[in-house]
Amino acid sequence: AYELDPFNAQAITGVAVVRVQAGQIDEGLKLIETHRERNQHDAAYIYNSACVYALAMDQAGKATDLADRE
Repeated sequence: AYELDPFNAQAITGVAVVRVQAGQIDEGLKLIETHRERNQHDAAYIYNSACVYALAMDQAGKATDLADRE
């Protein structure tokens, strides 16, 4: 979906979730931040972004080898 429509809010947050789950925390967060302004009034995007941040916090807590974990 993201490849077909890189501005689709649900696809953006979906890819961000997958990236964070794969350990690519920075890439996932960067993706949602890049599209934040465009989607600032989209309640689903805002909610899904919060989920990405929560997942990132969980992943960072488990990854003790991250230099900038704190």
